[in-house]
Amino acid sequence: MFYKRLTSLLILILFFIIVWYMQGRYLLSNPNLETLIYLNNSASGFNSLMAYAVLYTIPYLLFYRQWFQEESALEMTRYRTREKILKLTWMRMLAVTLIFVLAMLGVHFYMTNLFFEKSVLIEANFVVISMVNSLSLYFFYIIVGLSYVLINTKVRTKTIALFIVFLLFSVEFFAEKQLFSGKFRTLLTEISLFSQYYYQDISLIDLLLKGAFLSLVALVLYSITSLAYSRKDFFGNE
Repeated sequence: MFYKRLTSLLILILFFIIVWYMQGRYLLSNPNLETLIYLNNSASGFNSLMAYAVLYTIPYLLFYRQWFQEESALEMTRYRTREKILKLTWMRMLAVTLIFVLAMLGVHFYMTNLFFEKSVLIEANFVVISMVNSLSLYFFYIIVGLSYVLINTKVRTKTIALFIVFLLFSVEFFAEKQLFSGKFRTLLTEISLFSQYYYQDISLIDLLLKGAFLSLVALVLYSITSLAYSRKDFFGNE
């Protein structure tokens, strides 16, 4: 199990490296402040809304499933109560989401430092905004994971549940882009904070509050999942 988890982590890191380079390769010949800001906008690139909501959703869920296969009939017998299994699932999700976001952050740090001078990163306040952005991303992917667990209580096949979650967040992205476009608060307005910091001049405190909002959404979704979990059929098809 250790080697499978290590392999999945290395594959994830390689995936992030490839995405980062492919998204920014045409701009890296001129690594200045303007280029750095453009590479971190919400419209395109490694930290775009499309990347967060569409491109990274399935890798996140596959990574979660690879590290911690969801509850089984054996676990149901071992832990006796559904409440204990849900708490175990919750703790696993918190841990694997942290690893996922740290892998993303680590690749972004490494690749950016590889191509940009430190003076540019300092001028852009890159380290601080990256950390704040990662906080929001952490709660965002907790919401993605909880959505998967919630849907899996109604859909017996886990693969189908995975694609339903992918479709939900893909539809949210395209609806946000084509219909809402910042007209009111959605999950996607609370992530991709680079653009809001660089282009809209929003303070770091306001950006931290966005992470707090996402954490509240995650807690509400956890409560809803708990209710649905109490009626889950643990002996359904995989």
